[in-house]
Amino acid sequence: MLKILLVCAFVSIIVDTATADPEDRGHAWFEGAAILLAVAVVSLVGAGSDYKKEIQFVKNAQISEKDNTIYVKRRGAEEETNFNFLQVGDICKIKAGDQIPVDGVIIKSSGVLTDESAMTGESDELHKDSLERCLQKKEEKDADMKNEKHVDTAGLIHALPSPILLSGSQLKTGEGWYICVAVGKNSCVGKIMDKLGQKTEATPL
Repeated sequence: MLKILLVCAFVSIIVDTATADPEDRGHAWFEGAAILLAVAVVSLVGAGSDYKKEIQFVKNAQISEKDNTIYVKRRGAEEETNFNFLQVGDICKIKAGDQIPVDGVIIKSSGVLTDESAMTGESDELHKDSLERCLQKKEEKDADMKNEKHVDTAGLIHALPSPILLSGSQLKTGEGWYICVAVGKNSCVGKIMDKLGQKTEATPL
């Protein structure tokens, strides 16, 4: 739209100046100049607004980046690090309310329930536990199944805990430690973001 107005302004100046009477030629360009002034004002106001929004966006991103930290156990000591610096093999501490930054396997936990609805669409909170305790509970369930005639398979799946933590899910209750097994583009969130960032190729049509 602004480009059209610019073209109209210059055309107006040229035509009005060329066709005006000699005594009116000195101010015949006023209408075209007024259009140019309006375009300049709109452009400056829009640029100023975009600049303020960009500054606010950067500030919010910096605040968010500061909050994206997690406690990691490295070389026998705990240290706080940013999500971007997590590596495969890091042992991370988790507590209620935390967002899981990378995929991992629980090695120690207490009452951990996660919300994976953002990743899997599953609305139920899922019980998470260490691999050893998961296998123990599975053996107990297998023993119970042998004594039952009718087994609710769907209910069984939800009853058994899992040691897997998916990035992008949220810890609703409990606390514990888990080991990172996939980070960056190899994690669940990374793969989703990578697919969203792919450009659609133009077809012959």
